[in-house]
Amino acid sequence: MASTKTTYSTTHPETGETVTFTKGGRPIRWITWGDLGNGLVHFGFSSQEEYKKALRAPRSTNPYASRYEATAATVVEDKPAEQPQQSDPAPAAEEGAPAPVVTPDEVADVLDRIVTAHADIVQHEGPIHLSDAVVHYAAHGLSWKTDDDTFGARRAELRQSGRLPHVRALITRLRQVLTAHLGDAYVKGEDVTPDQIRRAADTVRLAARYPAASVAAHGDEAEEFLNVVVVMSEPDQNGTVQVHSARLKRPVRVPLAELRPAPELPPHPPQAEGEITDWWTITDITGAELTRIQAEDDPGARKVALRNKHVTRACHRDNGFGVRRLRTSELATPVGELPGQPRVSPAAAPARTITVTTGFTRKSIPTRLRESGAPGRMVNSENAGGLLRWRLPNGQELTPGEAEAMFLR
Repeated sequence: MASTKTTYSTTHPETGETVTFTKGGRPIRWITWGDLGNGLVHFGFSSQEEYKKALRAPRSTNPYASRYEATAATVVEDKPAEQPQQSDPAPAAEEGAPAPVVTPDEVADVLDRIVTAHADIVQHEGPIHLSDAVVHYAAHGLSWKTDDDTFGARRAELRQSGRLPHVRALITRLRQVLTAHLGDAYVKGEDVTPDQIRRAADTVRLAARYPAASVAAHGDEAEEFLNVVVVMSEPDQNGTVQVHSARLKRPVRVPLAELRPAPELPPHPPQAEGEITDWWTITDITGAELTRIQAEDDPGARKVALRNKHVTRACHRDNGFGVRRLRTSELATPVGELPGQPRVSPAAAPARTITVTTGFTRKSIPTRLRESGAPGRMVNSENAGGLLRWRLPNGQELTPGEAEAMFLR
């Protein structure tokens, strides 16, 4: 059975330079150093979990050094040793084969196993760093107590089945996640608690629900206006992500755990066929048809609709009504049976509404005018046939669009 060659990286304890070592056999945790009079030189390797145990081995094998040191070993590359042709049953990798795909759920599941293994080590050893060997073994589906023969057999099995490249990609992704969420505690071999690793696993699962470019809601459901955000980054060490807030109209950082699914947009009504007519359907906030009227344009249709008592009653109840021009194919449907889309008339009084365009939500013009401190107030203008107008203190009336252009742009 061929051995596995693994390349480890560490930092020289005196010069600070990056040093690499390649060896086979059981994964190591520390590079050991000793001073024979001309500075610290490489003495060997140690698979011990504790720093003090890592120092004990070089002292017993070479008692002539004046001082000893150990630095954490980090795996930078592992690959199978070259094997004779007659004993290599591994399938040849196809040129141009797609790179292995590691899913967030798979990473989170392995992190759960790492939590269990690290908690077991902490229980026996006390506070300690997260060993890269634990990560390595967990990615292979093995216990951190696995011996060399079992580990070698597992590697041979994965190589034979063609799954070894996937495990390597999984290990790479695990190290990226642990570096991002644990920082120096993982990179520099500082003490790590099982809860820190568990939080990283929870964050990975949340990040899978709200990846970059996804739309989500942020804030309390009881708030009057929903804040729809677009996720712009992966979570950082504190579990926060950068999002673009539709309410604030700028990027902000928010805790990933505070995001929730954005509301679904109402379905579009079936596409009607035929020519456009001068008939209009009037609907309430639920999309139920109230009446049909004949008019040349939208303002005329609204003016006529307000003369209908059913429309007036719905307007007071729902703070508005919907207006849509009909096509010839829809005229044959009896009044009240035409399927409508839940909506609120753009000319309605302020209400808790959600308007999403390309993933963003904005407040109604009257609400934005009030919040901006614009002079005046919104009224149902008799001069405009009952339509909403922004009335200035001097009596001048502006359409919502004109008021927006004057005070909000």
